Amino acid sequence: MHYYSTNRNSDNVTFCEATVNGIADDGGVYVPADIPLVPKAFFRNMPEMGLTDIAYVVMDTLIGDEISSEDIKGIISEALNFDIPVARLGESHLFSAELFHGPTGSGKDLGARFLARFFRRFFAQTCPGENDVTVLASVTSDSGVAIADAFCGIDPFKVLVVFPKGKISPASREKIFALGNNIKPVEVRGSTDDCLAMIRTAMVDSGLRGHIKLTSANSINIARLLPTVIQYFWIWSQMVADGADPDEIVISVPCANLGSFAAALIAVRMGLPVKRIIAASTVNNAFVDYLATGKFTPCCHQDTLAPSFDIMQPLNFPRVAELLKDINVEVVGCAVSDDDIVKVAGELSQSYAYAADPHTCVSAGALMQNLRSNEYGAFIATFSPNELLAQPTAHARHESISPTYRALRRLIDPTTTF
Repeated sequence: MHYYSTNRNSDNVTFCEATVNGIADDGGVYVPADIPLVPKAFFRNMPEMGLTDIAYVVMDTLIGDEISSEDIKGIISEALNFDIPVARLGESHLFSAELFHGPTGSGKDLGARFLARFFRRFFAQTCPGENDVTVLASVTSDSGVAIADAFCGIDPFKVLVVFPKGKISPASREKIFALGNNIKPVEVRGSTDDCLAMIRTAMVDSGLRGHIKLTSANSINIARLLPTVIQYFWIWSQMVADGADPDEIVISVPCANLGSFAAALIAVRMGLPVKRIIAASTVNNAFVDYLATGKFTPCCHQDTLAPSFDIMQPLNFPRVAELLKDINVEVVGCAVSDDDIVKVAGELSQSYAYAADPHTCVSAGALMQNLRSNEYGAFIATFSPNELLAQPTAHARHESISPTYRALRRLIDPTTTF
């Protein structure tokens, strides 16, 4: 399978090339040119299959033309060594897909752990003897700790973990800062959108990339995105195994940088028979408006109770716009306010004795507002309910920079002069 740039001014590339590049040389993000279907028999067998078996079928379908079956199984064995419970809430039609049971307690462990292994493999192939590869990652609470942990101690990668000041949880901050080694936390005195814009500018800076080996660990990198497709096949299989009507399954996907949403669309294009996908957003809902109007007009963002979702300029938007074309599934958007988040948290606790953090309540709230009586729905739980309770301890040394590309470039390349 080959990958094309959303800007359509760059040559098609292989999975290996797309992974190493991170972003196309014309500034676009990579999209699979022809997404293969999984065999229909797979869906009959899925409810009896384990997570790693489902993961193998999905990944072999997507990348089996470049990586051998044995090597795919080896990567899965290393990267996916944890469970993803899909818990039914009482006797209701609601299911919670708990992505936070990985080694860092992050909903992004799945993609980050696969990505680190793909990087190690592909950079060894394409850049033998390379002693220094800079990996850029603009992060939120869950993605930051997952990326930092996945790459910690792995040569030849130096990872700049770029995060907005005051917008990641104390628990995630502590975990990232404790790793040291080749992980360098970089605090930006700005917003998540500022961080993303700085990363994207670096990735398209041909002068910088001419003498610094550079790539990205954000979900714009196709090698972090594709493994995320696994979770949607797994969620569907577990819902069916627990009695859900396979023709009435709805999944509510939280929208931030739109990586998880892009993965859900790829799963549908591979044949996953979901009835509807709900794009769950905070009041920073430019993408929800786009689904309703066809116009993407981001405005100033508002702080909410779910800060990891407060992104107005998602880097994956061009990729999602491509994947939405002629998609064979109903897609709707839903914005969830802070008042809604508080209400949903209370309802989950009182009705089902289920504790949920504010980010999970965004996905759950959008689902509960849109689920019809005959349908079965899953919401995505990306954070443990205990994630936001931890308090900061000792202050760790770290870089703190202004929200400008000039400041970031000086960290990437100290020889830079302006």
